[in-house]
Amino acid sequence: MLRDVHYGEGDYLDCELAIQEVLGELDQGFAPPPPLDPVRPEDAPGVLLEPQTADIALPADAERLQLVRDWLPGEDYLEAEDAGAAAEFTFSGGAAWAVLSGADREPGLYEVDGRVVADDPGLRLHGVQFTPRAP
Repeated sequence: MLRDVHYGEGDYLDCELAIQEVLGELDQGFAPPPPLDPVRPEDAPGVLLEPQTADIALPADAERLQLVRDWLPGEDYLEAEDAGAAAEFTFSGGAAWAVLSGADREPGLYEVDGRVVADDPGLRLHGVQFTPRAP
């Protein structure tokens, strides 16, 4: 039986309370723990978030970057041709996370300050993701 529906992120408190309600119906002796505190400020119930910059997907959004030195376009990335190549951008939000791989770098998300600099040729920048900032 479907008891609750929620699409996407957020509304964590209501989701947790809905689960506790069903567990209480299944076990009359169930004593739920208090709900967890929000992990991030932007997860607090009723918080209003400042608008954030839209994520950058590459190479489609390359025009949103200021590129220093030479970068080669790939299927889903830009690749630095030499050490010192950089990609700069401005953003509004809590943090910026570059999706990087190549050049002996473990693929993943790396927090950046609006600038990605290649220490070695072959660094691949796949995009940039932004997190919200609570006012």
